[in-house]
Amino acid sequence: MAGRMIRFVWGAAPLLLSVASFAWCTNTVMVRGIGHVIPPMGLAFWRMAVAAMVAGAMAPRALVADMPAMLRHWKLMALLGATGIGGFNLLIYIGLQTTTALHTLLLQSVIPVTILGSAALLYREMPRARQLLAIGVSLLGVMVIVGQGSIMQVLRLRVVSGDVWVFSAMVVYGFYSVLLRRLPALHPLSFLAGSFAAASLMLLPAALWEWHTVGPVPATGPVMLICLYLAVVPSILAYLFFNRGVALMGPARAGQYLHLVPVFGSLLAVFILGEAFGPYLLVGIALIGAGLGLAGAGGARLATALRTRWRMVMER
Repeated sequence: MAGRMIRFVWGAAPLLLSVASFAWCTNTVMVRGIGHVIPPMGLAFWRMAVAAMVAGAMAPRALVADMPAMLRHWKLMALLGATGIGGFNLLIYIGLQTTTALHTLLLQSVIPVTILGSAALLYREMPRARQLLAIGVSLLGVMVIVGQGSIMQVLRLRVVSGDVWVFSAMVVYGFYSVLLRRLPALHPLSFLAGSFAAASLMLLPAALWEWHTVGPVPATGPVMLICLYLAVVPSILAYLFFNRGVALMGPARAGQYLHLVPVFGSLLAVFILGEAFGPYLLVGIALIGAGLGLAGAGGARLATALRTRWRMVMER
């Protein structure tokens, strides 16, 4: 029974990608709340280092078996670790020092666009009209949620330096998502252990510099629990599920599910912070769901039907 359930979940890309989006949402909210206590570079380093150790300990035999393949592809492993894991999280943590969790959640919605742009740059894959329409519909839903149903609320959002750091992280993650297709056949946990280790090595010089200029990460019980949570849930679990979703759906369709991040962020604000649940949330969630539908198989069938209908009209 448990084996069937695991196989079902491992093959259900929408579920995997939704869980990954929720996990990353908790990362943004938590880091924004503790940013004044834990230095960002040290936090990013320890998150990656602990995640590498935990992922390796979860599948030691697979890690040993896959080590030769990872060493052969060390340049790709280093690039993946430096972009979508180390660089992405470091840029977000730096940005959260001066911007809000709301801005960060909103900016994460541009990842599907950066994925399409990265595919065009790296592989000359031009986006299809259906993909652009799906992203546009989902982005409209994000704007409805962020603006609480008012376009003026969206226009009043001020851009600060932290937003630039966070937007840079989204560009970096677009490249990471597209580069995943070059990955050789590896055990998922082996890949995570290797890429987390590469990310922690990349972050080490920045963490040492921060340690000497700002101070070390406080070695208290709550801080260690926070680092462990960030290492396991938004790191191992989220990246494991997202990478699997990319393998099942492809980077463009998988990236669409990151539009769920502001949805989950708004729901957390309602249930944890006691904020009001306005009708705009239902409208925004419906639009994001429609965008996901357009990006999926249903959208493909709809596009085919519309093209067929258009040809019939033109032939009359």
